[in-house]
This record gives sequence, structure tokens and C-alpha cells, in this order.
Amino acid sequence: MLLFWFMGIFFGYIAIALVVTVLLIKMVDGGRRRQTIVGLLSAGTFLLIPSWDMIPGQSYFRHLCQTEAGLKIYKTIEGVEGFREYSGGPASDAVEKYGYRFIETERPGIGLLRLSLDSRGKVIKQPVSEAISRYAVREIREKLDWNVRKVQKVIFDERTGERLGIFNIFYYSGNWVQVKLPWSSHAPCGNELKFYKDFYPSVLKPVSVTR
Repeated sequence: MLLFWFMGIFFGYIAIALVVTVLLIKMVDGGRRRQTIVGLLSAGTFLLIPSWDMIPGQSYFRHLCQTEAGLKIYKTIEGVEGFREYSGGPASDAVEKYGYRFIETERPGIGLLRLSLDSRGKVIKQPVSEAISRYAVREIREKLDWNVRKVQKVIFDERTGERLGIFNIFYYSGNWVQVKLPWSSHAPCGNELKFYKDFYPSVLKPVSVTR
């Protein structure tokens, strides 16, 4: 149903553009040259209305992909036993697959949890009153110009606030018409790495790897 609604708007817009252009041409005196110029100006105006922000939007998105997307490591920490995850993240994978001894995360309605492995290698979740992690990961979401969104993962030192590494992904939603279309989508850039497998251990080297 929604598809037919958009198709109706699309063909209706074309019909209005044709009618207006024809009327403007008929209203112009002074010969075929002036009528042609008016017709071209009218057609160009109707073409630009739904697409005027497409070129700058795509250019801005490409610029961000080339200059800011992906992984940036400022400092590598060796022998990290665990970290605190403020925004979701690898959860049990951090201790099951990547070699950390624990991860601390907060769950709505539950509070602070510490995930670790028991003697059988199973993940256990223990409610704790206080975090012991020195390092932490936070996700920052930001709306930029031209319908571009930025999702940034930041690994930082909780004691000093120092950023140790960042991972940027950019999403482009298209021009002002495309963002209203439910099936419109554009591939993000900067997500070529696997978040948890490549990002976290590259900055916070697990104790199991460095010993």
C-alpha cells in the first residue's frame, strides 16, 4: 500500500511539473528561443527540488569514509584482564573467545554485572556493587550534516580519561526524499573490521595473549 502511495506522489509530481512547464512556455512572448529557455529553467527547477542535496550529501559521506572511518589506535595496553562496557558490546564473547578474564556491564533493572568463566568454562554473571575495570568502552552516536550518522566506539582509561582507540562507522541515509522511503538504504563505511574480534584486542590485549 505504501509503495502505491509513493508511486502516486511520484507520478503526480511529474504531472504537475509538465503542466506548470507547459503553462510557463505558453505565457512567454518573444519567440521560440525564450520559450526554450523558460522550459529548460522550469524543468531544471523541478528536477532540483527532490535532488538538490544529493551531490553534497554523497560528497560529504565519501569524504568522511576516506578520512575518518575505521579503526584508529592511539595506545595499546598489554595484559588486560577485563574492561567495562557501557554500551552493549561483546558481552560473553569477551571472556569465551577473546581471552579476557571478565567484562563488566550494566543491565536495565539488574544493575552492574561481572561476566566471567567458571571452572567448567561456562559464563557466569555475578551482580557486583562496584566496578574494578580500569579501561572501558563507550558508544557515541551523532547526527551529522546531510543525513549522515556517525557511530563511534571509544576505548578509554577510566582513571585519566585518555582515549586509547576509536572505531568510526558512518551511515548515509540519502537525500531528503530518500530518507522518507522505507526501502532506501546505503551501505555504511568503516565497518570492514569485526567490532569485537579486531577492535577490542587490538587496543586492550587480553592477559591470555600476552602471558
